[in-house]
Amino acid sequence: FNAPVPATETEGVITIPFIDFTNSTYDGSRYYVHSFSVLPTIPQVTPRFAFGTTTHEKDGSLISLQFWIRNNDPLSANNVETQRSYPVDKNAIYVSGNVVGSIPGLNTVLRVCLDENCNFIHESNDVFRTNSNGTSVMRTFSSEVTFQRITTGEEWAQALLDAYNSTNAPADQRID
Repeated sequence: FNAPVPATETEGVITIPFIDFTNSTYDGSRYYVHSFSVLPTIPQVTPRFAFGTTTHEKDGSLISLQFWIRNNDPLSANNVETQRSYPVDKNAIYVSGNVVGSIPGLNTVLRVCLDENCNFIHESNDVFRTNSNGTSVMRTFSSEVTFQRITTGEEWAQALLDAYNSTNAPADQRID
């Protein structure tokens, strides 16, 4: 489940709990991500797709190029064209990139492995944008999420069925 975090104590927050299923495939420097979210508060299943390539820089960072996301869902915070990833230590990575679109901004992500085999990953994500006259920066999106690795197709299918059933996802919205 995902819960936004306010930038300040007085800032309004819209909390949208959801269950997200993500499959990431890496082949050398190329990657493909297919994920979809099951939203309990909205009877909807929303797919997202991403693909791109990476470069390994001399400073140890990784640049993701042409990162493209096809979103048509309320959880879409941004589209990031180029991201740079920096290893923090053996258990953490910091990712940042420019948000493209009508109001440009900056996306920052911290991913931390919570166990030795990285079966659980915690992610903190923030998006910052300038206001319409360019005089101040606002945090427009923030999320905290923990991912759990699913290792078999049977586990994946059962977790998906459980998510559909617990959220009463309509049959015509379910992705097999």
